[in-house]
Amino acid sequence: MHEFTQNERKKGGRVRNKLYPGMSRRLLANVKTSQTQSELGKRAREYEKIKTMELRKKFDKVYFPTSVCDRIAVMGKKVYLIEIKKPGSKLSKDQARIKNLLNGSYLAVS
Repeated sequence: MHEFTQNERKKGGRVRNKLYPGMSRRLLANVKTSQTQSELGKRAREYEKIKTMELRKKFDKVYFPTSVCDRIAVMGKKVYLIEIKKPGSKLSKDQARIKNLLNGSYLAVS
């Protein structure tokens, strides 16, 4: 994983992306350099897992976003879930259920 140099930390943790030079990624400046981003991601995933378990007790079904749609779009005051499919492909069982519940706010495009 990337070890931050003193110069990078002085910049507020902003590091240029070598693959896409015009883009940079924001790093956590207050994190010790020995702590890698994967360790930070692991803590976040653990927290999300705990919160998801709590949500599952309250709701009928909790979906991971990518299992329901590919994109979320906003037009005016309305939110749409958009599923991009190849021509002739069908929605999965869960996607069809969500489409029926949302009454026109779920779009499948080819």
